[in-house]
Amino acid sequence: MKVGLFDHVEHGDRPLSTLFDERLRFVEAADAAGFYCLHIAEHHATPLNMVPVPGVYLGAVARETNADLIASGRVSVRDINGSFLVRNVNGDIQIHNIAGSGTARTVNGPVKVSFRQNPREASDFQTVNGSIELQFARDLSADFRFKTFNGGIYSDFPVTATPVAAMQQERRGSKVIFRADRYTGARIATGGPQIKVENLNGDIRILENHE
Repeated sequence: MKVGLFDHVEHGDRPLSTLFDERLRFVEAADAAGFYCLHIAEHHATPLNMVPVPGVYLGAVARETNADLIASGRVSVRDINGSFLVRNVNGDIQIHNIAGSGTARTVNGPVKVSFRQNPREASDFQTVNGSIELQFARDLSADFRFKTFNGGIYSDFPVTATPVAAMQQERRGSKVIFRADRYTGARIATGGPQIKVENLNGDIRILENHE
């Protein structure tokens, strides 16, 4: 069983900076204690929840913990190390200047991620309606799996096509079902961790980070 927290960040008789710092220490302790995730109420700068923009607050939470981020509206995270799991519904995801591996998924909105240190483990970036832009450090070496329906795939790095995965066969009673891998495989440099990038409507761009 997994246990999460639901927090209102309600009004208190102290400055907002103190209130938010206390809440971040609280969340950090909860993460260390093994709580699964954190949900934030959306009352936007009211006595029920003094957080004006949940996505920005959750970005601060991400810097202090390894908690999941699940939100609606823009989610902006920057300057983090280690693993990440960021989910959104109606809004974009922006992750800047990170060193780590993980997952970033939304439904309606673009995904933009910039790495100062490239992923060392499998990573996954998905949206339904929106572009995906991933900026990697110059020494990128990875195996990509791309899938898009209405959009193009562009890369600053030289790529080599990888063989199409063999069709999988599954038998159900008297029926035989064949499943095809609909991803396009590409290797950059000598290959490495698998990075899956998938959307329905929008371009996919693999860029070199010049910052």
